[in-house]
Amino acid sequence: MKTRIALLALALSAALPVVAQNATAAAKPENKCPIQYKSLMHGKDTAKGSYVSFSFGNTSAKTIASSTFGVVFFDAEGKRSDYNRTISNTQEVKPGKGGKVSEETTIEYKSGSRADDPQHRNGLQVYIVKMSFTDGTSWIDDGSKSCASPIE
Repeated sequence: MKTRIALLALALSAALPVVAQNATAAAKPENKCPIQYKSLMHGKDTAKGSYVSFSFGNTSAKTIASSTFGVVFFDAEGKRSDYNRTISNTQEVKPGKGGKVSEETTIEYKSGSRADDPQHRNGLQVYIVKMSFTDGTSWIDDGSKSCASPIE
C-alpha cells in the first residue's frame, strides 16, 4: 500500500508541472490585431509633396481612444524603408465602427506605382505602433509590425 502511494505521489509530482505549464500557456492573452484595414492611399497633392490616407474598422471589443501608426514605404527599386515620423490619431472609434487617418508626408511619390507589382515598388504599408483604449489598456507593437496593412 505504501509503495502504491509513493508511486502515485511520484507520478503526480512529475505530471503537475506539465499541467500547470499548459494552463499558463492557455491563459496567455492573444496579441490579435485590434483593427482591420479597409483602404490605403498614397498620393501627391500637398504642399509637402504627398499624403498617406487610410481607413480601418475596429474589430476589438473595446473603444479605441487614440492610436499611433508607423509607415513603411518602398522606393523605385523595391527597397523597404521606415518613414521617419509616426502618424497619430486621437479619434475615438467604438467596436465595430470605422476610423480614417490622413496626413501629409514627405515620402516621394511616383505616379507609376502599381499595387500588383511583386517588388512593391513605390508602395506603402502602415502598421500600429501603439493603440490605446478607453478602458486604460493598450495594444503595443513588439517590433514585428505584425498589425500591418496589406502593401498598396
